[in-house]
Amino acid sequence: MRVTTAHEGKHLTEQFLLQERNTCPFCGNKKLKRVFQLQENPDVFLLKCFECFAVSASRMPSQEALDSYYAGYYETNDKKVTMGNTGKFAYHIFKNTLPHLKDKKELDILDYGGGNGDISLNIANNFIIAGKSNVSITVIDYNSETKISEDSRIKIKYYNKLSLVKDQKFDMVIASAIIEHIPNPMVDLNFLFNCMHENAVFYARTPYLLPLLRLFKILSMKLDFTYPGHVHDLGSDFWNNVLNIIQRKSRFSILKSKPSFVEASFKENFFIALAAYLFKAPWYIIGDKYGLVGGWEIFIKSNEK
Repeated sequence: MRVTTAHEGKHLTEQFLLQERNTCPFCGNKKLKRVFQLQENPDVFLLKCFECFAVSASRMPSQEALDSYYAGYYETNDKKVTMGNTGKFAYHIFKNTLPHLKDKKELDILDYGGGNGDISLNIANNFIIAGKSNVSITVIDYNSETKISEDSRIKIKYYNKLSLVKDQKFDMVIASAIIEHIPNPMVDLNFLFNCMHENAVFYARTPYLLPLLRLFKILSMKLDFTYPGHVHDLGSDFWNNVLNIIQRKSRFSILKSKPSFVEASFKENFFIALAAYLFKAPWYIIGDKYGLVGGWEIFIKSNEK
């Protein structure tokens, strides 16, 4: 069984792996523990950091391996985004951010890893309907396909590197299904928080698979973590502690931290969608002690200085 509906993992040989690391790629802590084996011969494990609670691969893929993996990343998806129901997902982000952006007449949105911008365009359309005068979108992605809004009040531009927008500020920063792909994520994560206006909203969505990986192993079933595409597993413990990790607790506030939006749609993947909803449901009764949710999402607001 695969983590996503569009991609699958690969077994990497020695030539496509970097040396095993001994520090956490998020906080630099050396207190790491092997918690799951991703592949054998050569061995690659998931390591849990007991300082920031991030779970990451013990050996990162080489750049050559990543280039090969991502060369056809969007080929199986006509929409050029890694989300089955983009309209529903966009509305989910919109409705959770609107109350915190209601006083802004114009919006600047940064969509990091946003494919062809379909999700952020849908979000922008919702904001225009809600009364915003203009919405500017900046998409950062290697995907070469671009879209143009038919609404003159929505402008969209594309870059292939995050550093190209280093002098810009945004009212909304979207990092959906991207942090888990980055071998050295802290530079990008700090960049995303630094480019937020006052009273801006940050949204992230990441896989949280470790509890499910362990369960499937007990049941003698295989759950595809989609390594080397995914190199981190980030759940409630990590995200509820993220402001301490980036040392920004005084300037930012967590609005919501919960099991992620269900990626699969009933129309296209009925049984996967049903399973996702059933697995996530107990969290709303038990809370964070229950981990079989598959993914996590968080909304964070920047406070006034």
